[in-house]
Amino acid sequence: MKSIGPYVAARELPGRPSSPVQTLRATDRLTGMPVLLHVLPPPPLLPELPAHPHLLSPVDSGAEDGLAYVVTELPLQARPASDPVLTARGALAALQALHGGGLVHGGLSASQLWSVDGQVLLAGAGLPWGARPAPRTIYTRWP
Repeated sequence: MKSIGPYVAARELPGRPSSPVQTLRATDRLTGMPVLLHVLPPPPLLPELPAHPHLLSPVDSGAEDGLAYVVTELPLQARPASDPVLTARGALAALQALHGGGLVHGGLSASQLWSVDGQVLLAGAGLPWGARPAPRTIYTRWP
């Protein structure tokens, strides 16, 4: 297990193979809470996301040893989404909120969809998921 900042990475979650963003399941050493650790090219900017019940927003970011990271806290009862109908509904609701705010996700994969209390929540929105590091504008609203 590798430590990145105050987080201990347990395992890598599958995602887009050509993406510069790597998603890890990790634990916050200070609180013991499960988190998603998105490791990406510097600088680690926290995206500004709309408040929505189907979006998991980042809570922390940092850089260490040339790696940047963005952290999303997972509720204790969070499990990888598995019900296809709930997953589709949750993903569509989250994407509608993002798109309505002029934002995109860009890295939608099974590792970003989490089932919590009968609803599916989306993580990883606003990160530079493209094959090359994204321009800074990915973190702001479209012009």
